[in-house]
Amino acid sequence: TIGLQLPNDVVSYVAENVTSNVRQLEGTVNKIKAYRDITGLEINLTNVSRAIKDMFRGKDKVLPTAQLIISEVSSYYNISESVIRGTARNKATAEARQVSMYLIRNLTTLSLEDIAAEFGKDHTTVMHSIERIEKLIKTNPEIAEVIKDINANINARYE
Repeated sequence: TIGLQLPNDVVSYVAENVTSNVRQLEGTVNKIKAYRDITGLEINLTNVSRAIKDMFRGKDKVLPTAQLIISEVSSYYNISESVIRGTARNKATAEARQVSMYLIRNLTTLSLEDIAAEFGKDHTTVMHSIERIEKLIKTNPEIAEVIKDINANINARYE
């Protein structure tokens, strides 16, 4: 269980708009949960439609790529992409890598294995990274702001 109660109108909205596959549905629910955790806003149709509007792009628009997300995280943290993708384990690099994995999972339809391949890691490392960032978002307002800022930068690329 993910600890998320969705009102009927939100369930209907998601069901009408998420039609491609289960991965997209799972990503949508994860994004709604992350949006709630980051913003603290109530889960209602207005907030959910705002949170997931970028997931329903027309055929001419695409979801962000892992490369774009890593590029934005790299720019935000002022750490090169190769270092984020590498093996360095210092605090700043590890955080940037974990934030990248978290955002890729929440903003794309890539599987844990696909995300792991982006970093030359195992899927369990990706799971751990995502869980760590999810916990930090709830306890550390700075990380919640970082995620929100990077997410805004990514979304700005598509406006």
